[in-house]
Amino acid sequence: MSHPATSHDHGHHHGPGQTHDHGHGHDHGPGGTTHTPVGLIALAWTLVGVPLAYGLFQTVKTASSLFTG
Repeated sequence: MSHPATSHDHGHHHGPGQTHDHGHGHDHGPGGTTHTPVGLIALAWTLVGVPLAYGLFQTVKTASSLFTG
């Protein structure tokens, strides 16, 4: 059984000068950037920041009661 494409291109055709990157690297070149909506970033930071702030507040409150008696 012979395979016409013996290289490891898996059917992807790249022109001259194009890299063989399958999305595993960090391509920040022209046309390689993705823009995340600001609202999504704010939501993500809120989901992380609110429990973090609450936990820090509880920790400081508990620690201060240990030291002040």
